[in-house]
Amino acid sequence: MRKTLLCLAVAMGVAVTGAQAQGWQTELGLQGGFVRLKPAGTHRNDHVDVLAAPGWDLGPAFPVPSSIFLTIPVGDKMALEPSFTGTILSAGNTLSIFQAGLRVNYSLTKNVYGAAGGLLGHISTIGYEAGLQVAGGYRFHLTGPVSARLEANVAMWKGKSGGGIAAIDTYGLLFGISSRL
Repeated sequence: MRKTLLCLAVAMGVAVTGAQAQGWQTELGLQGGFVRLKPAGTHRNDHVDVLAAPGWDLGPAFPVPSSIFLTIPVGDKMALEPSFTGTILSAGNTLSIFQAGLRVNYSLTKNVYGAAGGLLGHISTIGYEAGLQVAGGYRFHLTGPVSARLEANVAMWKGKSGGGIAAIDTYGLLFGISSRL
């Protein structure tokens, strides 16, 4: 819990000291990249490394960052970013899985941003899981209406006591592309 509060405090401190920034635009995008999943609090070398491509996801059971995101400007320096990933598995029984996030992105400079927010995951046979996310990244124009971003992302999932999904932290280096709407 201390790590979570420390990450949020640093993210908010960085956001408050932001310099002149370029405004956000409404964009829809996809992201993927390298993600390290680490069971929280084990103090062992028990991580799993994943190359996550947009598409199939196991939500809080295997919590890679959401594939689809939407950037919605709420000011010159701030934007809301909802994200979503979902899967329906059918192998005898049907299992529905989704992961959704909502964060606030804050421009520190023309290209550099920080972000913080919450996560919610659901597995139909287990229930809901909650998490927090912080991120920092570099965004740039790619071509025409298409922009790109490189982002370092950390997500901390609470897990369920007494069964369900164990608490897990993820550390990602992501690449995303988006287009103005």
